[in-house]
Formats: sequence, structure tokens, C-alpha cells
Amino acid sequence: VAFSLVLFVRVSLAADFGAMVGTVSTWQESLRLIQMFGAIGLVVLGVSQRFLPAVFGFRDPGEKLFTRMLWVINAGILIAAIAFPLSMASKREMLPGGLTGAARGAYGLGMLLVVGGYIVLVGSFAAWRKARLADRSIKFIRAAHAWLGVAILLMLFEPVYIGVVQET
Repeated sequence: VAFSLVLFVRVSLAADFGAMVGTVSTWQESLRLIQMFGAIGLVVLGVSQRFLPAVFGFRDPGEKLFTRMLWVINAGILIAAIAFPLSMASKREMLPGGLTGAARGAYGLGMLLVVGGYIVLVGSFAAWRKARLADRSIKFIRAAHAWLGVAILLMLFEPVYIGVVQET
């Protein structure tokens, strides 16, 4: 919430359109990471941890695995959320230029931690296996896991896409 407020104030007080675009392009990605993966994703996984095994009979991953992956995902979010603005500031020559590559590498490492943590957690439910309970809504849970898989693939290939776009 504090991050959103700071970004809102900075965008609102921007001197001109160019300054506003620069502020958004530097800070919006970090806010998106925190919102999507830190808030929404972890809430969904937390609810899944409690309800999928109990209600639908999916495999229970256990609290120990969830605790470990919570630390991995949060570390990845923190690394990526700090590294992206550093990369953009370095690219705009507000910081030493040699920092750009290191910051982009740190961003990639952070995203790998986030994606890896989500893959481990979602895979631990084994939603593709036969559930102990026959319920019509299981197909929606499986579809949601399939779409999460697609989103994870898109996140993994985002750096490749950015590299191709920057070269052309």
C-alpha cells in the first residue's frame, strides 16, 4: 500500500509527460510483482493449501514445504522488486552503467525463485491425478492450474522476449 501511494504521488507530481513515463517505467514493474506474486498468488496458494486437500482430496503438500517455498517466493519477489528499478536507473545513467547487467541478472534470479517456488507448490497438490472425491468443480481447479502453468511459461520467456525486442 505504501509503495502504491509513493508511486501515485510521484506520477501525480511529475513535471511533464516524459517524467511521468520515466517514473512508471522504472517503478511499475516492482509494484506489479509485489501485487501479483506477493499478495494475490500467495493468498491463492494459502487458500489452496487449506481447501484443496480437505475438500477435494488432492494430495496434502504439508506445512513444512509451504513454509520453505514461502521463503523462496518472498526472497525472489524482494530481489526482483529491488533489482528492476536499479536496472532502469542504471539504463537511464542515473547510476553507474555497469550496474545494468548485474541488476538484470538479479532480476532474472528473483523471477526464477518465484517461478520455481510456484512450480513446486502447485505440483505438490498433484491436481492432475485422480482425486479421492468425485466433484464437477475439480475440472475448474485443473484448468486454473493449467493456466498458471501457461503464466509461468510466459514469465520464464519474458527475458527472452525483452532481449529480442531490444535488439530490433
